[in-house]
Amino acid sequence: MNKQKVLVGKDEVEIECAPITLIYKDAALWDKLDYPDAIRLTYVGCLNYYRQATFLTPVVKVLVDKVFGPSSTYGGCLPEDWEYSKKYLKNHSDSIKAIVGRLEATFYLRLAGKNIVWVEPEQGLHPSAQTELADVASIFQLKFAEFLRQNKELL
Repeated sequence: MNKQKVLVGKDEVEIECAPITLIYKDAALWDKLDYPDAIRLTYVGCLNYYRQATFLTPVVKVLVDKVFGPSSTYGGCLPEDWEYSKKYLKNHSDSIKAIVGRLEATFYLRLAGKNIVWVEPEQGLHPSAQTELADVASIFQLKFAEFLRQNKELL
């Protein structure tokens, strides 16, 4: 296991990190917790990333389908043959757009080898979509190279 620096208020603390580490903040720590060595991906930041993106990466559609597609555990809210484009997603909810932005940003940050912290990734999602998103998080952390090999024709 590696160690990650976390700031709690003005105190720097090292925590042991597994491939996926969950940190639950309570109200007392809400504004005091920071991750100096990582890029924070928040709901608003991911939604803004989506809005500013000029294109969507085809391979990321595979991950979006895992969360919202018909093969997801709960049946999803997107049809099987949906077009992965901003034009298609124009009239969909900001929650879907924020997840697309989160997955797009995470994809490129993982390719660059950056440390990432997903802040409240479940925001705006139905509980069943939240579990699907957890599966996608494990792909980014545990199976990213395998995912790239399996989907190389989309790269």
